Amino acid sequence: IVIGAYNQTHGAEIASEIAASTGNSNVSAFGLDLSDLGSVRAFANAVLAGPGKAGISVLVNDAGIDHTLAGLPVTTPDGFERVFQVNYLGPFLLTELLMPALRQHAVSSNGSARVINVASAASFDACGWGNRADGCLAQRLWHLDATTPNGTMPPPAAPCGPISPNGCNKMGTPASNYGLTKFSQVAHAAELDARELAAGSGVRAFSLHPGFVATPMTADIAPATAAAWCAPLPYKVGICPIRADEGAATQTYLASADAAELMSAGGQYFVRCKPSRMATYGEWTWGKNASASAYYNASRAWLGM
Repeated sequence: IVIGAYNQTHGAEIASEIAASTGNSNVSAFGLDLSDLGSVRAFANAVLAGPGKAGISVLVNDAGIDHTLAGLPVTTPDGFERVFQVNYLGPFLLTELLMPALRQHAVSSNGSARVINVASAASFDACGWGNRADGCLAQRLWHLDATTPNGTMPPPAAPCGPISPNGCNKMGTPASNYGLTKFSQVAHAAELDARELAAGSGVRAFSLHPGFVATPMTADIAPATAAAWCAPLPYKVGICPIRADEGAATQTYLASADAAELMSAGGQYFVRCKPSRMATYGEWTWGKNASASAYYNASRAWLGM
């Protein structure tokens, strides 16, 4: 088990806790700052030269940050909007760099390896607030024909919707910006799975919604907003947001389920350990001028790959 930790001290503490509770001494933490593409490359090199040298069975991309409207946008030293880079472009790069080790494991184990993107249900409504027919991601935020995404621009103007009932204005909202990056993760998993399936590599990819989870990121959400998010969710009154261990259930399932059980579900978006029909809502937001394949290729180009 390898942990990519923004805070290396905290990462080392978590690694020690996992080792102590499981009896597995093969747990380590490496420094990883997704807002720095150099750090992403250094982390990948360290993993490939060390614990991942014999192959990687599962990669879980679970980073996620948000920001206040007052802090929108923030540009990284690499030139990308920070939430976009941390939530999507950094994990995309990491996945690309670790793919050889994932393919190696799939071959050596005569089975499969997995990439799991922890996305969010915020992805679909965030994109839907724009004009679905015009290719939300392509035309309204990042242009596929550019050498770099227009990541310093705020997300498209968003009328009030269920994801951000209290923060709508002409500059977009923190939630809509977050949601677009998470939609990118859903599209990434679907396209990656399609490519690896066509190549016969044995690597499968999935995305998921963990639920509205009580974490430091959600702790500052206004009670009225939290109540609005919780209202339509299938949880009993009083237990939303859910605990962190409950929020980890779906990614744990995808990481540990038998390959045969997931054979027909590659590329799909999971909610509560099951494929969700919500993913179909995202298929037509690309419109006529964009596709998951084009967005994948553009992401590689933005990274100079």
